[in-house]
Amino acid sequence: MSNLTKRKFIKVSGSVIGGIAAGTTVTAAARTDRFIVSTKGKADLSDLTVVHEMPGINYAVVQGDESDVKRSVKSYEADVRIELDSPGVNKETPTLDASD
Repeated sequence: MSNLTKRKFIKVSGSVIGGIAAGTTVTAAARTDRFIVSTKGKADLSDLTVVHEMPGINYAVVQGDESDVKRSVKSYEADVRIELDSPGVNKETPTLDASD
């Protein structure tokens, strides 16, 4: 299974499970300013802003133009922004008072 396939599987399953568990609306969108890059081999991140480094698995999250990313690394994927909407509150739910 390639890294891209793993990433897509984790992204989709995490969004679905999170949405079901919390009763919220989940929105996932690829970003155009942040990328997850492989730092194996000859990765030169000097033209990019490193947001997070993950040295144990040879990946980093960088910020910059996609053209700079293409020149700097061999393997990359757009980072994903996930937004959760607050769950709706059922205002018709009965409440209990002391006499009940």
